[in-house]
Amino acid sequence: MPPLYLAIFLCFGAFALALLDIFVPSGGLLLVLAGLAALASILFGFQAGMYGGMLMLTLVATAVPLFVVLAIRIWPHTPIGRRVILKLPELANKKVGYWAPAPQEALVGCVFVAESELLPSGQVRVGHRHYNAIAESGIIETGQHFKIIAYRERNLIARLTSEPVTPVAELPAELTGLTPTHNARPLAQPAPSPESLLDRPAEELGLDSLDESSSGS
Repeated sequence: MPPLYLAIFLCFGAFALALLDIFVPSGGLLLVLAGLAALASILFGFQAGMYGGMLMLTLVATAVPLFVVLAIRIWPHTPIGRRVILKLPELANKKVGYWAPAPQEALVGCVFVAESELLPSGQVRVGHRHYNAIAESGIIETGQHFKIIAYRERNLIARLTSEPVTPVAELPAELTGLTPTHNARPLAQPAPSPESLLDRPAEELGLDSLDESSSGS
């Protein structure tokens, strides 16, 4: 058999062995044989001539990355791949890779008064809770107004501002630690006191009959 034909045969044999290794658990033996066949195809290609050797080398160099990509996509769906790779836990009503926003992000856009200096880091009191904060630039002194512009790496990013302070009552209770106040109930009206006997008319007390009996006698 001419060396060029043998090189082509070994090259296709290497591809077949590599693909078979994806589906058959050989412990890497088929992949090793595929590599040896690919090297042999390059050697026989150069024995046939410079062009034959370069052709085999180009085919092998192109097939290796394609095989790696194909193996990554196909192997996890094979029976052996499903046994080796653990399945990701299915989250109820959530997509894999979805990250829920932190509750502190609800404070972005709110304005507070600094009760202690941010040099540039410090703490911000929101209701009954304290949060870590970092001044965007410079120092925020006590009593100055600052606005939360972002929430990064578990820190509130504060920026000096002249805007009015955000009422704490407008913020979620889970962020302030304040219990919602109950609506005030209207006070019960006191029951009217019974009328005095002296204020009631004589007809209701039956005094008219007494007057008639006394006049008749």
